[in-house]
Amino acid sequence: MQKIHNHKDFENIKKEFEEAKEYESSDCPWAKFIPIHKEISRGRCPICEQKLDEIGERHTGSSIDHFRPKKNEANGKQSQDAYAFLECEESNYILMCKGCNDGYKKSFFPLDTDFVATKLSELNDEKPLLINVREE
Repeated sequence: MQKIHNHKDFENIKKEFEEAKEYESSDCPWAKFIPIHKEISRGRCPICEQKLDEIGERHTGSSIDHFRPKKNEANGKQSQDAYAFLECEESNYILMCKGCNDGYKKSFFPLDTDFVATKLSELNDEKPLLINVREE
C-alpha cells in the first residue's frame, strides 16, 4: 500500500481539511480523506484485507477513525484522554472496516513501555504494539 502522503490529491484534501477545521464547530472533517484511503488500500481493510463496504459473511462497512484513540481504555499506562491532542490531527486517521474498528481495535492503544506521548513531537518516542498501516 502506498503512503497516503504520496497520493496526488493529498495536499489539496489536507488543505481543505485544515480550513474546514477552523470553520466547523462539530467533529473534525475526517471524511474528506475517505476516498484517498480507499484508493490507496484498493478498497480493502488494511488490517484484515476484506473488501470494504460489502455485506456478506461479515459486514465490512468502512470506518475512518483515530489510530491513537481520543478516549483510551485504561491500560495502566495512559489516562483516559491521553490522545485528546490528536483528535483533529490528520496523521492520526486510519480507514478500516467496521469489524476491525469496532470489534478489535476499539479504544485500546497498547504500548510496550510506560512512555505516553503528550504532544505531537513525542509520538516517535512511543513504542506502540499496533502497526500503523499508513506508515509501515
